[in-house]
Amino acid sequence: MKIARIVITFFILSLCIFLPVTAQNQEKPQFYKYTVNSAEGFYSICKKFDVTQEEIIQYNPEARNGLKSGQELLIPIKGMNNTDGVQQNHIFKHKDQTFNHTIAPGETLYSISKMYNVSTQDIIKLNPESNKGIKAGAVLRIPQSSGITTSDKNDAYIYHTISPKETLFSLARQYSTSVENILKSNPGLSPANFSIGKVIRLIPGAQPTETIITKENQTPEYQIYKVKKKETLYSIAQKFKVKVSDIVEINPGIGKISQGDELKIPVAEKKLSKEEIAIEETNVINQIYSKLNNSSQKGEINVALLLPFMLNEENTSTKSALFLEYYQGFLLAVDSLKQQGANINIYTYDTQNSPYIVNKILSTPELKNIDMIIGPVNDSSLKNAADFAQKNNINLVNSFSLKNEDINHNPWVFQTNIPHSYLYAETINEFINRFGRKKIVFVYTDNDDKTEFTNMLKDELKRQSISYSEIPATIDLEKEIGKHYSETDDIVVVPSCGSRSTLGKVIVPLNKARENHPDMRITLFGYPEWQTYTKDYLDSYYHLNTYIFTRFYALPTDNNVKSLNRAFHYWYNKEMINANPKYGLLGFDTGMYFLTALYRYGKNFGNSLQDIQSQSLQTDFNFQRLNNWSGFINKNLYFVRFTPAYTIEKITIK
Repeated sequence: MKIARIVITFFILSLCIFLPVTAQNQEKPQFYKYTVNSAEGFYSICKKFDVTQEEIIQYNPEARNGLKSGQELLIPIKGMNNTDGVQQNHIFKHKDQTFNHTIAPGETLYSISKMYNVSTQDIIKLNPESNKGIKAGAVLRIPQSSGITTSDKNDAYIYHTISPKETLFSLARQYSTSVENILKSNPGLSPANFSIGKVIRLIPGAQPTETIITKENQTPEYQIYKVKKKETLYSIAQKFKVKVSDIVEINPGIGKISQGDELKIPVAEKKLSKEEIAIEETNVINQIYSKLNNSSQKGEINVALLLPFMLNEENTSTKSALFLEYYQGFLLAVDSLKQQGANINIYTYDTQNSPYIVNKILSTPELKNIDMIIGPVNDSSLKNAADFAQKNNINLVNSFSLKNEDINHNPWVFQTNIPHSYLYAETINEFINRFGRKKIVFVYTDNDDKTEFTNMLKDELKRQSISYSEIPATIDLEKEIGKHYSETDDIVVVPSCGSRSTLGKVIVPLNKARENHPDMRITLFGYPEWQTYTKDYLDSYYHLNTYIFTRFYALPTDNNVKSLNRAFHYWYNKEMINANPKYGLLGFDTGMYFLTALYRYGKNFGNSLQDIQSQSLQTDFNFQRLNNWSGFINKNLYFVRFTPAYTIEKITIK
């Protein structure tokens, strides 16, 4: 294990390329900061921004003697001419403009607002009906953010919803940027998933760098021709089907021609069809994408763990013991990968759950050369670590927090815990697939703690015209369930509370109902915390064909789980703490997945997620981006079924 000496440094995330600059006094002019491109003069810039040469010189006196490539100019904000089929003011004056966002399962108004750096109230103003709730598949109008740079780097972007017939090249022309810049701003975008309705983000103003061969920009080729007796320029032009003026242009200074003179004869331009141009564009796009997403392996893997071991405390708390156990499980994964030939260096730091300590750790020189950071745990520290990771192109794994908003904008962040809204959305989709044709009964109490889930489920049932019933747990539940029973129906009971006491109140009458109706086909559907009640209710789980949805589950009969438990006890002379999830298994699963990814695909393994497989014991990993520029969330979900045949099924939901 390597322990680094800590040195204090501050990292500031910088912005570049093309950013509008706002004067502090709102009465003063506002400017765009623009970098002059190669071979660009006053004429093209004046036409682009609808300004005069005198106006440019007024705010940039050094330009009086001419422009140079790379020179930075302050351009007064006035708008843009329609030079490339772009409506005037479309790119830069867009405060009142909107774009369309198609709601994905699990998204909320809050998460969408963070995705686009606007407020929920701004969205509600454009979509009044959204104040009552939003539904997956519906389309929201989203206002553009200010477009004038603030302290938030995400304000610099413009968002665009892909329309029919648009291509990466047409968008690059429309926004005066390049295909490469678009792909850099949207790491989740590829030629294969560029599709109608998707939203991408752009920073307009950087001149296109890619060139496609068309009739307009093709450089004429020529051949050498020796003039024959009595030939004239006109007869030669007729012979080669070109214009006399074309011959004169490519042979400067030509006068009267004579036999034996050599002329350059332009080759007639090849007119490419729309299909041929599309093929050329596709080839260029694929080349750019391959260059940007080249994933190269290297000789060694460097991983840093920033966890609150709290080594400064005299007595180890249960919480710090769990993080130590996570680390121990991770080391077992390291050992497994080393046996496969991987060269892995682990840098371990005790954050002491202090943002100050985390910042000191991030300032150590070796952290810049790390391939992956795991942690930290504290939400405020996680943001600083995420900014550091983005600046230095380092993968950051968030294994513990659900509140990290950097996931919306930072493509280097991997969140292993699926947020509740997405967890519930995935669970509800699978619930309806499995139980939508059964008789669904909700049992509610006075202290329901699962109303968010049950309300979402009821809303989706209504949307799909699936009927359900609701009964209170305070009445004779056995009798009420009997009323719903018929020989042709399967009954699915969903309590609105996940507590141990409520579960007991539901299980007893359901067992009695089964005894009174031996042929009753009943299923009990419940929550992740029910895993911790198995000691008390295991027989009832089997008897009632119980399903539990959860992010984590280690099948106790799994030989691989048993093997790891033995290895853990052998190396650390203790059993894992009985928690949900078990942190030793979580550390092992996390290590196996991410170390395998780094070993096989290099630092840019995010582009190869579909090919990554690892040995998972308690949680699998099914990472997906929230949008084209975000990080990844793990959408893995299990349904654990306790069957009447006294077996346990661990069902992975894909």
